[in-house]
Amino acid sequence: MQAMKLEKDNAVDRAEQAEQQARDANLRAEKSEEEVRGLQKKIQQIENELDQVQEQLSQANVKLEEKEKTLQNVSICLELDDESSHHRVPRTIMANFLTNPIHFSTLIGPGRS
Repeated sequence: MQAMKLEKDNAVDRAEQAEQQARDANLRAEKSEEEVRGLQKKIQQIENELDQVQEQLSQANVKLEEKEKTLQNVSICLELDDESSHHRVPRTIMANFLTNPIHFSTLIGPGRS
């Protein structure tokens, strides 16, 4: 009888230990899942920031290309100004062109840009 009681007590102890281990494992799993959700949220935020920065970079590149084209056009105007006095572009027009580029053919004529 004593042996059966001892065996029962040992079985109950093992069952309680197994239940505690299961609870501990579930808690660790919940914490891990919470951490994964937090990391996924951070990843989404970083991806959104990346999209915004890439859009800003694209816009900056477009502006840079416009400025480079303007500079190239001004350079052509200055070359024309040096080549011939009847093609001189008045300085006020040149200054206006630098601050507010207009269609270049209006300055040098069609087919020359």
